[in-house]
Amino acid sequence: MKTVFNSTTNRLMSIKNNISKNMMYFILGVFTVMITSCNDDLEVEKTPEQPLITYNKVDGYFGADDDGNAVFIMDLYNSSNPNIGIFISGFCTLPSNPANFKLDVGTYHPSSNGGIKTFYPGEIYDGDIIGTYQYNLTTNKLTYITGGSFTVSLSGNTYTIETDFTGKDADTGDAVNNIRIKYTGAISFDYLSESIVRSTYKASTGTPTFYSSGPSTWNGEVIPYEDEDENFIRITNFFGDEKWTIYVDIKDGKLLLDDYTVLWEGPINGVTGTFEARFAYGVRYNNKNYIFEVENPKEIQYDKNTETLDFNNKVSATIDGTTVNNLTLYYGILATAIPGGGGSGSVWISDVYPDIKLKLTSISSSGRSAIQSDNSESTDLLRMISKSYADRKTTNKKKTQKTTLNGLRVIDSSKLQPAESVHSVR
Repeated sequence: MKTVFNSTTNRLMSIKNNISKNMMYFILGVFTVMITSCNDDLEVEKTPEQPLITYNKVDGYFGADDDGNAVFIMDLYNSSNPNIGIFISGFCTLPSNPANFKLDVGTYHPSSNGGIKTFYPGEIYDGDIIGTYQYNLTTNKLTYITGGSFTVSLSGNTYTIETDFTGKDADTGDAVNNIRIKYTGAISFDYLSESIVRSTYKASTGTPTFYSSGPSTWNGEVIPYEDEDENFIRITNFFGDEKWTIYVDIKDGKLLLDDYTVLWEGPINGVTGTFEARFAYGVRYNNKNYIFEVENPKEIQYDKNTETLDFNNKVSATIDGTTVNNLTLYYGILATAIPGGGGSGSVWISDVYPDIKLKLTSISSSGRSAIQSDNSESTDLLRMISKSYADRKTTNKKKTQKTTLNGLRVIDSSKLQPAESVHSVR
């Protein structure tokens, strides 16, 4: 699932037909009938066995299906060349606590109907490649795995995965046999049943209050990203301005605002000095705009029933020595003077919004939920997990650092004001 292949293969036929066709390919591909010149005896020559391929890296993810089983995916490849590998999707036991998830030990056989210790054959499902398949992104070659088996053994935290697969070339339909792959090592499986997938969004907000001229609704994309070092969501076109892509970190199952990544650096028209801009939040109190100095980042809520990211937060703060409760958070882009850059203080360079809500619609599921649902059918969940993984691995980039523009055009530079600090917020 690391790229979109050139093949325009239609969705596979029924399982019964697939088994029949694959068996025919197997018979034709593995055995060559030779008639000797000496007599009428038939000599059977076996197709040479493919060499064993050993991989040293596995990315693992899992979710839950309607039957209470785990739906898992494993991407096996070498860390030195992630463009060549095999993608295995299947079903096993789901523990009551997802933190205790492990693959069932034993032999896994093909099945499109789920069931413990089965793997899902490779196919096109609703326009997407899902299931089990071997890939080579360098040559754009894809092989659907449709038969054979793989085994799982476990000693302590060390897995041994061994395959003896058969399949067919996605472009030509030719049989491919003796697909033998081995991995030995630990596998960390991430639970994706509550993971947001790549989505479009439509924003709705309270009344913009600083410049009072920004849009009250806009559209953009929500794009998850994950690697060994970072796990976050990119939100594009924030405040209806293509300059602003903000970030929400994913940590310990929570969505946390990123108010530290520098989104922009440069001079501001009409203001002395050089500034760095970050996504920020503050409160209004006695008609003043404050920024926060906080120890813990603010959490964003996701309502999976309404498929909405909700930035609405209430906080308490100590302002001018007085504790004030139930303050509404306002969000905007805050520019802070760089030390030694000739300026001072902080100024808002976007309008400032309360009650921001983003209504999500999944791109990768043609209108299905933007979050992995525990109530999805097995094939839908498998597809969603696979697409989510593919989006995380191939379509995204790390956080943008210090984009430099030739001066930032603000809404009205005459209305720029320093943002006063709140020294204690909870």
